[in-house]
Amino acid sequence: MNAPLWTLPAFALIASAYASVGLGGATAYAAVLSLTDVPYTQIPPLVLSLNLLVAGSAYASFHGAGRVPYSILAPLLATSIPAAFAGGLVPLRERHFLFLLAFALLLAGLRFLLGSRLRRAVARDGGRGGMSNGALLIVGLGIGLLAGMTGIGGGVYLAPILLLRGAGDLETVPAITSGFVFFNSAAGLAGHLTRIEPVLDLWIPLGAAAVVGAIAGAFAAVRWLPTVWTQRVFGAVLVVVAVLNGAKAL
Repeated sequence: MNAPLWTLPAFALIASAYASVGLGGATAYAAVLSLTDVPYTQIPPLVLSLNLLVAGSAYASFHGAGRVPYSILAPLLATSIPAAFAGGLVPLRERHFLFLLAFALLLAGLRFLLGSRLRRAVARDGGRGGMSNGALLIVGLGIGLLAGMTGIGGGVYLAPILLLRGAGDLETVPAITSGFVFFNSAAGLAGHLTRIEPVLDLWIPLGAAAVVGAIAGAFAAVRWLPTVWTQRVFGAVLVVVAVLNGAKAL
């Protein structure tokens, strides 16, 4: 099975946009693939493998610079890694997968649409005083399970929680989420590969396109930040695709 040609520039653009704001892009990759004839069972492991490439490079940079607060990341990973692996073991029916994907896309779209308000809220009150280890364990469990089942990394959901609860700031949260996405993508992918054989003719070209886009996005982010309108348009697209997937599942 070969990847549709139009998906290659689409994946490069997605990787570029997500990398510019410190995310992996799993939700958007899944959205694109859900609109093609790629078997839905191939979507989660393929998307998780792309997350390893994109989030892994970001995590390596943050770790090398000593910017990862492991006191926060460690309890998140303690529950999310086994949960993501367990989620990858669950064989979903196509209808259930599309419903979960629609939910994930909707949350991701709202994250982009409301991103500027989130930043203003954090700047105004600095969060709500942090999160206990118990709360971090619970959050890791829930997001890890969703990540493994649907093929997302979970960073797009984790970041707003950490910011609003004061568990990180606009500088440390990307470092936390990059590690969270990397390790949970690896765990979820391991779970899926116990029952699904990857289609390399599909994975390799899409992976290459994502890597090129991610490098371009990271390069651009260093020189100028994405505009609020760019993020809003991207969020609106994700919401529309979420509705399409929900309708497709009905």
